[in-house]
Amino acid sequence: MESQETAPKQRVIPRACHNCRARKVRCNRLVPCSNCTISGLDCPRGGNPRSARPHEDAQVSIPSQDTLSYFARFEAKLADLQLEVDGLKEQLQNRDSTDNTVPSPHCSNSSNPVVRQHDVFGDHTQEEGDSSFGRQALNAIQVAELTSSESSHSPAVAQQLASLRDMAREHEASGVNRDDYISAPVPATDNLKMRLPPSTFVLAILRVLRERKGVQPILYYFHGVYDRLQIEKLCRRIYFPLDSVSAAEVTLLNGMLSVVLRELDNIEDSEITSEEITRYQRICESQFQTGLEVYEVMAMPTRENVMILVIGMVHAQIKAKLPLQWSLTSTAARHCLALGYHREHRVSRLPSAEASSVRRLFWHIYIADKNLSSRLGRTSIIQDLDVDTGLNAVSDEPGRTPWDQAFASFVEFARIQGKIYDSLYSPAAKKQQPEHRVAVAIDLESQLSTWHANWTKIDFSEAFDYESFAATFGPADIIYYSSLTLIHRGTASSGSAQDISSACYEAAHQGLQAHLNYYPRLSCSADHVLSNYAFWIFYYTSFTPFVVTFLHCIAHSDHGDLTLLQEVLSSLEQVGSALDYAEKQLFLCKALFRIAEAFLNSQTATQNNHTVAGSTATFCIPLQNPFSDEWAGLDRFLEGTEDWDMTTIDPASFLLDDAM
Repeated sequence: MESQETAPKQRVIPRACHNCRARKVRCNRLVPCSNCTISGLDCPRGGNPRSARPHEDAQVSIPSQDTLSYFARFEAKLADLQLEVDGLKEQLQNRDSTDNTVPSPHCSNSSNPVVRQHDVFGDHTQEEGDSSFGRQALNAIQVAELTSSESSHSPAVAQQLASLRDMAREHEASGVNRDDYISAPVPATDNLKMRLPPSTFVLAILRVLRERKGVQPILYYFHGVYDRLQIEKLCRRIYFPLDSVSAAEVTLLNGMLSVVLRELDNIEDSEITSEEITRYQRICESQFQTGLEVYEVMAMPTRENVMILVIGMVHAQIKAKLPLQWSLTSTAARHCLALGYHREHRVSRLPSAEASSVRRLFWHIYIADKNLSSRLGRTSIIQDLDVDTGLNAVSDEPGRTPWDQAFASFVEFARIQGKIYDSLYSPAAKKQQPEHRVAVAIDLESQLSTWHANWTKIDFSEAFDYESFAATFGPADIIYYSSLTLIHRGTASSGSAQDISSACYEAAHQGLQAHLNYYPRLSCSADHVLSNYAFWIFYYTSFTPFVVTFLHCIAHSDHGDLTLLQEVLSSLEQVGSALDYAEKQLFLCKALFRIAEAFLNSQTATQNNHTVAGSTATFCIPLQNPFSDEWAGLDRFLEGTEDWDMTTIDPASFLLDDAM
């Protein structure tokens, strides 16, 4: 005999819903079904959609007594579970009120938007290598000219150095910022929904992409998408499914639509209103972030997951979340290696269109991986010795040819970027003899010069969306000189300001001048053009020329360098003052300029004091500082100097006697 706890025997298998039968697709027979949920349609039951809901006077069948008792027991169990959940919530609230509470990584509210996690097992400060701009800036203030006792006598120099070091200490003490890795939390009710824009709106987007070829290169070359047909195919797959749709496919389409809408927002005469673009772009991006932050995307190497990670890399880049971009790029690179996308024999077996898409995807990740290697001073995931996949052939279409050539050129540039870190800045490279490092630098300089010469030969006069091409690749000279400066700086045997070679200084000077020459073109540019240029300056390169010019200014007390730094800083403030990812770099540039300015002013004041003393004295002997042996460095001296006013000290007190 069956137990009373089981459900009634009489069960009727529900029919497929009207929409699925009309479109001749498989229905999972839930209410609502998955196909109707994804398509945003009502899910009527039965043969006629009008009969999905009974009329008020329709006959309604009365459930049996067994059914009623079954549901009564079910409701009682739910009530018991609710009581247990309430008790657990109360325990968690009591635990959160104590001092030793560790916040849940999934909890967030408006009063505490930034959650920093500190592990009891150690520090989680993000490490940057010697090729990063932040590390170079902090190393620059350790030079002997700034740590000597003579420069320490200037309160202005000490104050600026202390300010920069305080920033470094705060960064190291902050631990891991969750917001740098995870997007803003989505409400729990939205986690269960996979929403998409209505099909009519998506069709309007596809029409714009088909009619405006100038929009396509930006999407396909910087967002990992191969062409428009790839987007159309995915739209048909999801909006008119023949089989069940996976969550990864919905996440991927939301990501593609979000980047398409971001680019369409820059088109003034688009048939889609800006209100619609803003609304659906926000929805698509929110849904994409929800689907991105799941375990399967990070753990399972599939093509859909790789494409999701690539779009996530672009989102992290736009939002200036460098740690998140590094994590997503590294994961995408490992997925590519697991799938064999770095091997020609694996890719060549795929169908032609599929192989072209895979090649584009792989090399897009390769560029990001090598760039972050140089930018952060870390080794890349994809090693050149393990790669033999070829590039796609350059298109014969005149409008697309320059874009294909530019993409291939930046693949080569990324390869050089990876070599710069591996050959000059990695721990293994640091152990090499100086002669070997100089030889490596000469070879890298030759490769970079060849790349730049080939780049200047690209004719982009007939490129699709000529203005976007010029705005996108206009700063190529700046990143060329920045990388050239980084190469020459890597040959230095020490971090001394006196150890800067003439070639290194010349490259740095030309890099800053190239920036000043290009800057007037941005005076009347749109916001997205300014943002694009700021990305090249602050995000894509380490902007080493600014640090090298600062060191040369300190070593030679060069007022011309100080003027150049001031002009560059003024232009950078105009370009990146409103951008989040430029905030740290701008602060470092400002700090370096103020230190150089205070140092030169102190040098001038010291020289003037010596001149005045020499005119009234026959012979002067400087008084040796009795505490010089106790001052191990600048850090101890900086303690307690905030209220010290140098103007109250008579310069003559440092002389043994006025006349001997």
